[in-house]
Amino acid sequence: MNVALDTNAYTDFMRGDDSRVSVVRHARSIRLPLIVLGELRAGFAAGNRESSNAANLQRFLASIPNDRN
Repeated sequence: MNVALDTNAYTDFMRGDDSRVSVVRHARSIRLPLIVLGELRAGFAAGNRESSNAANLQRFLASIPNDRN
């Protein structure tokens, strides 16, 4: 299964929502559209945990499956 996460789905996943975690774990490839990355970065900048959230996003991006075939 290939999935594209929106901002809410990414946030739910990071909070440990069981249904989102299941979808992400079973995905063959995961996409985060550019607009989602922008929304996340804007939210991080407006919050008080920007560094932590940005680091978590980087780890997530580095770990997601990416089917390039």
